[in-house]
Amino acid sequence: MLYNICGPKLYANCFMGNLSSFLSGLESGNPLISTIERLHLYSGTYREEPPYSVLITGTGWWTLLETPHQPYKHTNGATMFMLHEEMYIGSLIGYHFIRNMKGNLSLLSRVNVVSLGDIANLNWTIRCGPETENGMLVRSPLWRELKAIPHILFNLPNLQHICQSTAYGPLALRPGTYRVANPPKVFNYHRKLSRRHCVCSGDMGPIILGSINRYFCGCLHAVRLAPLDPFGMSQDIERIGTLLTWVCSTPIDLTNLGYGPRGPKVPVGLGDTKIELYDFIRFSADVPNEPPQQRVYRDCTELACRPAASLAAFQHLLTMSLPDEWRGRVILKNREEAPPCTACGLDVKEQWKHTIESEGLGDGKIEPCKVVHPWE
Repeated sequence: MLYNICGPKLYANCFMGNLSSFLSGLESGNPLISTIERLHLYSGTYREEPPYSVLITGTGWWTLLETPHQPYKHTNGATMFMLHEEMYIGSLIGYHFIRNMKGNLSLLSRVNVVSLGDIANLNWTIRCGPETENGMLVRSPLWRELKAIPHILFNLPNLQHICQSTAYGPLALRPGTYRVANPPKVFNYHRKLSRRHCVCSGDMGPIILGSINRYFCGCLHAVRLAPLDPFGMSQDIERIGTLLTWVCSTPIDLTNLGYGPRGPKVPVGLGDTKIELYDFIRFSADVPNEPPQQRVYRDCTELACRPAASLAAFQHLLTMSLPDEWRGRVILKNREEAPPCTACGLDVKEQWKHTIESEGLGDGKIEPCKVVHPWE
């Protein structure tokens, strides 16, 4: 269903395709959509291959057809055409948002909670996600509309809590630092890790200046504490470098896009910006009869399942490495300390257990960046 009534509040919980159909007949000031207070948009079920009418009118779609000798399925059984179709529907929603919200602050002014994406969908998280998105952004005449959904929703004047479950696609801000017109109180980022990992900042999400940013990382780095000083090791330098590159990136300004709700421009300074990293790094205590060297793993590995040791030493190293304006703003925490997502209620501890029960333990292998995401 498109709408579910929850007490006095209207909660819109819908596939993107359903919302696109609804918005296509929307006129500015529609009383139904203007009453929404919580909005959750997620991926729908799309066609595996283009219809004949599309194939006849455009030769570019032929390359997306699957044949018995050339399977092209991605994670979750999605084809490349399904990803393109989802981007197209996302652009239609963006078009209607822009058309109906330009200069009309009342349309979604009551929305205070937004959830973008579905955490079980890895189609926009694995390496084909940004490659597909980049191709669409370059070739599409609706390039501005392709990212209008997150651009507009992150700028809503009454927004308090928002979460994002995918790294790329029509429902996601790409990794980077963003300045928005009306920073939400809390931004939650909880994409599910794929089984291929590298050491760069590509696993990190967007940073919203002026907000509390909570990143539920699913254990990006699991480290065994050796008797030797662990902070002289190259892996620690690499992890610190990843965080510094991510935190200190040049802000992207979304406050003056020319469409959507407008508000007071956020000052250049960091304001109330705070970053909480849950399970970005996990120390495990020394275990008898194991080699003394340090080992680094990612995802739901056996090492990451062990009880956590204190993060104080690594927190000190991180704090001392940060620029002065960021010191005290980037906090490392264990997943046992993670609160539920303030937008969708996801409990990262329960998600961790469910992943292990349904998929088993991962090998945590770290591969070269050019293998994990070759589009860069």
